[in-house]
Amino acid sequence: MRKEIRRCLDNLVSIGIGVALFGIWTVIRIIMTIILERDMLISQIKNTVELSTGQIMIILGIIIVFFSLVILSIHLYIGLSARKEGLGGKKRTGYLIANGLYIIVYCIGITAEIINFTWAFRTITEGIATIFIDITMLVTLGELMFNAVRVRKLTGQLTETKAR
Repeated sequence: MRKEIRRCLDNLVSIGIGVALFGIWTVIRIIMTIILERDMLISQIKNTVELSTGQIMIILGIIIVFFSLVILSIHLYIGLSARKEGLGGKKRTGYLIANGLYIIVYCIGITAEIINFTWAFRTITEGIATIFIDITMLVTLGELMFNAVRVRKLTGQLTETKAR
């Protein structure tokens, strides 16, 4: 049982680092997408509201910074909390709740991407790659949840066994 607990704790460390790094990658991907699609975004916004290009850029910048910080914060919170638990630190329940909510968000997002495939992506390759990346992250979050719950369950059983 101790060997299984150690394996799950090691998995939490690895997966936690992966989730944190994926958050950084997600922010980079958002910024790169906005940079590459800037002209299209500006023209679409100009068609709906009367703003100058400078005003649109400022608004887009604020929105991008806000969402990037939120996404990065969530990934870092989940990832670093899992890593800390895997290294023997405090076992927090908050990051597991955030992880569960993020799993739900990813499920909804993947479903929406599949349903709106032709609208959401310019090319089939882009769509398939994005969906596979999102599915990979979903599996990673699920694996993190599984290992965290398993550690807590096995640790409880070990404590009960010692108490007898």
